[in-house]
Amino acid sequence: MNWRNLTLLLILANLLYYSWTSWIVQPEIVGVNNQSLSGVPLLELRTGPESELGSGALTALTNPDLEIESGGLVDPSLPVTVDIDSGEIIEPEAPSEVCRQLGAFLTEQDADTAASWFVSQGFPSNKKIELENVWQGYWVYLPKYPNRDAAIQVVEALRAKGIKDMFIEIASPHRNAVSLGLYRQRSGAETRARQIQAQGYAARIGNKEREQAVFWLEMQSAPDREIPIEGLATPSGQVRRIEIKTCQ
Repeated sequence: MNWRNLTLLLILANLLYYSWTSWIVQPEIVGVNNQSLSGVPLLELRTGPESELGSGALTALTNPDLEIESGGLVDPSLPVTVDIDSGEIIEPEAPSEVCRQLGAFLTEQDADTAASWFVSQGFPSNKKIELENVWQGYWVYLPKYPNRDAAIQVVEALRAKGIKDMFIEIASPHRNAVSLGLYRQRSGAETRARQIQAQGYAARIGNKEREQAVFWLEMQSAPDREIPIEGLATPSGQVRRIEIKTCQ
């Protein structure tokens, strides 16, 4: 065999290989429309000992657009159990216990006292500390001045008129404001503001907050079991609020 015949034979072999690979028909996916595959989640069949539902249920890994035949959109955040035969969604069982937080208590002593009381009511708990902005009272003040020297002049002028108990704020965002008092009752703040306004100064009233540690009690209980609040007392009597919320 000469080189010319060998070359022709190789060309013919390549043509035959190309034709064979091009004409093979891709296998058809039975029962599935190929145009609808995009974005459709897969179904995982759970059978055998690992499944609590048995062989008659499917668990769908869902997305927001998946719609079950029985109607309604599937929650995309949770696996959904679907009955194979009927196509109906199988509702998950309610949890036996849920975690709740109760508080907030402004002092650790108050939190400990409350925890002991809840134990006596059948609600053991764990203590949790968080930082929150806590309301301190009604604040009477003169808005901040351009600089400290200007604020000092105002303070000295008020003192000359017999006004006492005030100081200049040194921290932002109220730097160089003149603080005239902090009151738990609105009426007390209004009386102080009128006293300063009578001297020709535009005293204002606002809410004063400060970031501090507060205490929460976390407790496990049945979802339908109410946490008792009546009868709860603390040493200070200054529980900021009683709020029940789900643990995070």
